Amino acid sequence: MLASNISLSIWIGLGLVCMWRQLLKLNKLQILLHRTKILGLVLQWHTLFLLGAAVAIISTLHEFLVRFAGLDHLELRRNLIQVYHAPSNARFRGHFEDVLHKRRQSAAGIHPSVEDDPDPAAHFIHKLAVPEWLWYFNCISMFLGLAVLIVVGYHVFKLIVLPSRAHALNHPTWKYIQWAPTKRTNWLLLIILMPLAFSASVMRANCRLWGLLSGQSPRIGHDEFTNVEASMYAEYFSDLEIAAICQFCTVWSFARIMSAVLSDTNLLHRSRLEDLEGAGDSKELTAVVVAEDYKNTIMYAGFLGVWVFVVVGVVRSILDLAFCMFRSSERFSLLGDSLYTSCHDLITTVFSAFTLVCVLNMAIIGNSPIVRHKLGGANMKFLGTRILLLVMDMQQKVLDAFVYGGALYKSLDKVGGKVQIQSMSLDIHSFEHSDELSKLKNLTFLNVWILIVAIFNLAMWSSLDLEEAGFAKFHPIAEVFAKGCPDTQTDLVQGRPLLEELKCEAHDDDPWDF
Repeated sequence: MLASNISLSIWIGLGLVCMWRQLLKLNKLQILLHRTKILGLVLQWHTLFLLGAAVAIISTLHEFLVRFAGLDHLELRRNLIQVYHAPSNARFRGHFEDVLHKRRQSAAGIHPSVEDDPDPAAHFIHKLAVPEWLWYFNCISMFLGLAVLIVVGYHVFKLIVLPSRAHALNHPTWKYIQWAPTKRTNWLLLIILMPLAFSASVMRANCRLWGLLSGQSPRIGHDEFTNVEASMYAEYFSDLEIAAICQFCTVWSFARIMSAVLSDTNLLHRSRLEDLEGAGDSKELTAVVVAEDYKNTIMYAGFLGVWVFVVVGVVRSILDLAFCMFRSSERFSLLGDSLYTSCHDLITTVFSAFTLVCVLNMAIIGNSPIVRHKLGGANMKFLGTRILLLVMDMQQKVLDAFVYGGALYKSLDKVGGKVQIQSMSLDIHSFEHSDELSKLKNLTFLNVWILIVAIFNLAMWSSLDLEEAGFAKFHPIAEVFAKGCPDTQTDLVQGRPLLEELKCEAHDDDPWDF
C-alpha cells in the first residue's frame, strides 16, 4: 500500500506541474512571481519538475534500500515458502503442480536447472529467485537514477536556463520576467527533462516487482498468488505507460521546435515587414497571408506522420492504463481482459506502422538545410528520444522470448533448444528465466539506457547556440507597461513608442503551443 501511495503521489505531482506549466504562460503571473527574484526561479515549472523528480527518485531509492536491498537469501527463501503454503493459495498450488507435471512429461531428455527436483515448492522458489549477478546489477541500476538527476539538472541550468536568462536581461521588457522560458525553450526543456520522468517510472516499477519477488506485496497471504501477481503486473505496466506518454510528449516537442525553425526564416520576416509597412486600409497583405499559409502547411502537413504517431501512441497508452486500472481490481478483471484483447492488438499494429512513418518524417525534416543550419545535426539530437522509444517497445519482447512456457521458447525447445548464429551455437536453456525475472531484467537494463540517453542528450545539445537557433527570441511583454514594475518608472514614460517598435515573432502566436 505504501508503494502505491508513493506512486500515486508522484503522478499527481507530475500532473500538477504540467498544469502549472500552462499557467506560467500568462505574463501577468510571471510578473507577479518576478517581484521576488528568487520566486521567479524557484516557481518555474522546470525547477519544480527537477525538485519533484529528486524527491521521487530519492524516496524510491530509500524504499528499495530499506525494504529489499537488505534481504538475505535465507530470508527471501523463507518468505517465498510461506507464500506458497499460505491457505489462500490452495487452488494456486493445485494448478501449479499440474503445470509442472505436464512440463516434466513434455521435457523428456532436456535438462532445466531444477527440473529433476520433485518438490513443487522448490520450483516456485526457483521461479522467483533472483540470481546473484542480477541482484547486484539491479541494485546498481537503481542508483543510476541519481546520476540521471545530476546530468539532467546540470544540462537544464548550465546550458539552458542560465544562458536564456542572460539573453533575457538584454531585452527591454523580458528582463522583468527573466527566468521565464520562451516557447521554444519550453519545448527544449521538455525534451531534456523527460528522461527524469522515465527514470522515476522505471524505479517505481522496480519496487513494485521486488514486492512480489520478496513476498512482501500487501495482498500476499490474503489473496491467491495469481491475483496478487496480476495486480502487480497491472501497476508495473501503468508506471511504464506513463513513461511512454512522457516520451510521446518529447516527440511532440521536438517536432514543434523543428516546425518553428522552418517557419522562422528571414525571407518570410522581410516580406511580412515590407507588407506591413506599406499596407493601407484597402491593401491586401499578400505576403502576410502567404507566410501564414506556409507556416500552417509546415506545422500540420509537414509533420502529419509525427502527429498521427503521437496521437495513436497516446491512445494506446491510455488504453493500457485503463486495462491496468481494471486488471488491478479482481471485480473488473474480466472486463479489463475483454477490452484489452479486443482493442490492443489492432492499435499496436497501427502504432508499429506509424512508428516507421514518424521516424522517416523526422529524418526528412531533420535533413532540411534550414533545420541543419539552426539546430546542427537535428537527427542526432532526436536520436536519444528515438532510442528510449525503441528500447521500451523491443527490449521486453526480446527478453520474453526466453521465458519458459512462452510461445517462442516452446518452438525452439521442440527442435532441441539450439540457435545457430554463424559458427556459434546458443542453447536457449542457458538464458531461460521466468516471466517475473524477465521483467526485472528489463527494468535493470532500462535504468542503464536512461542514463546513456541523458548523457547523449547532454553531448548532442551542449553545442546549441540559443540565440542563433531562435530559442532566445523574446516578444514584447505589454503587461510590463500596462501594470508597471517597481523599477520600471523610466520605461513607463516611453512605453508606448517602445511597444510600437518591437515586433512579435511569428512562432509566438501559436494555437498548438502545449
